[in-house]
Amino acid sequence: PGYPIGPTQPGYMVTETGCVVMSSFESMSATLAPEDWSLHSPPMRERNYPCDPIIFSYFGESFDLNQTGPAPFKKHLYLCMLGQALQRKADIESWRSANIWAVLTWQLNEIWPTGGWGSVEYGTPLPGQVMGGRWKPLQHMLKVSSFADVMASCGVARLAVGDAPDDLAVGPALCYLRNDLSRDFAGKVTVVMTHFSTGEQVLLLNSLVKLPAGAGSIGWFCALLPQAGGPPGHRAVETSILSTSPPRCPTFQNILQRAGCANGTECILKVTVSGVDGKPLAENYLPLVAPKHFKLEPASVSAKVSEDGDRVFVELSSNAVALYVWLSTRSQGRFEKNAFILLPGQAVRSEFIAFVARVSAAELQASLRVEHLGMYLPQYSGVEPDAESAIMWM
Repeated sequence: PGYPIGPTQPGYMVTETGCVVMSSFESMSATLAPEDWSLHSPPMRERNYPCDPIIFSYFGESFDLNQTGPAPFKKHLYLCMLGQALQRKADIESWRSANIWAVLTWQLNEIWPTGGWGSVEYGTPLPGQVMGGRWKPLQHMLKVSSFADVMASCGVARLAVGDAPDDLAVGPALCYLRNDLSRDFAGKVTVVMTHFSTGEQVLLLNSLVKLPAGAGSIGWFCALLPQAGGPPGHRAVETSILSTSPPRCPTFQNILQRAGCANGTECILKVTVSGVDGKPLAENYLPLVAPKHFKLEPASVSAKVSEDGDRVFVELSSNAVALYVWLSTRSQGRFEKNAFILLPGQAVRSEFIAFVARVSAAELQASLRVEHLGMYLPQYSGVEPDAESAIMWM
C-alpha cells in the first residue's frame, strides 16, 4: 500500500488466478456411487486437483479425508468450498489496495462436477445440478465484498509474495475504502469487533466518508482512530477520516485489546460500507487468525421456510455465534444471502431466488440443508458434533 493509485498511474491486471475447489454435496454425489462419497475415493483421482491443502491450511490437519459416506463427504466439501472462498477473498482484497485495473478470476463456472476452480457449479440439466449453476461461497463473498463497486477491507500493511504464511494478523490495522464507480461516493464506514463467546459487538469506528469518482479512487483509514479516547466507537466521526496515504495506525493487538479480545481466536472483525441512505453496499467479515484457531461456542441453528405471495424465504436464528452459515438445496435457484454470520438473538432472512418455475416452500424445505463452520471444526474434547442433528426445523 502507498503506491499511487488511479487511471493516470501505472497499473497492471491480475488475470487467471484461482484456487482449487470441489462443488456441493448435491452436485458431486449425483455423479458418484454412494460407496465413492469421499474426497479420496478412486473416481476422485480422475477429478483434477485435490482439496487437501486448502482444508488442512485453513481448518487443521485432524480431518480424515479418507472417510466415506454422506456425513464426512458433506463436511469435507463444505470446508473445501469455504477454504477456496477465504483464500480468493484475501488475495483479491489485497490486490484492490494497489493500482489494479482488473482482476480476472479463473474460473466462473465448472464444466463438470469436479475439482476445478469455479465459483459457480456445473449448470446443465443433469441430476444434482442447477440450471445456470449453484453459487459457491466464493461467489457470494465476491458479491458482498471483494468485487463490490464500493468496498472496504483491512489487513497487514506489507508486501507478500504468494499466500502469506502467518496464522494471525500482526502489525498496524490499516484499512482502505475503494470506489470504482464512475461517480462520487459519500456514505459511512463502520468497523465492529464481534466476540465468538457471546455475540457482543464492539463498535470501533463509525465515520462519514467521501471519495471522488473512480475508477481506482481510494482512501486510507485505521480500524481504530489512533487518537480515539473513551469507549471504542463511542460517537460518529462527522468528517471524513480518509487520507491519501496510509496513516500510522494502532496494531491489530491494540484493537483486539480495546474490544476486550485476548487475540483473534476470540473475535472477528467486520467492516461495513453504507450509502447516505444507510443501506449497506459492502459487508466484509475479516478473520484475524486462521479459522482452525477459532474458539467457538456450540451453536444450535433453527431454520424456518415460509412464503410471502410468490416469494419463498428461509429465516434462520441461533443461540450462539454461527460462522459461515451455508444453505444448499436441490431446488433450481440460489439464495439471496448465503455464507453469512448468525449472531444470537438476531435472525437473518434469506430469499430463495428461483431460476426457472416458481419453487414452493414445501419443495424448498424437502431438500434444504443448513451448515455452519462450528458443525465441522473439531471440539477441544476431540469429539466432533453430529452434523446431521445440528439444525432445528421450525
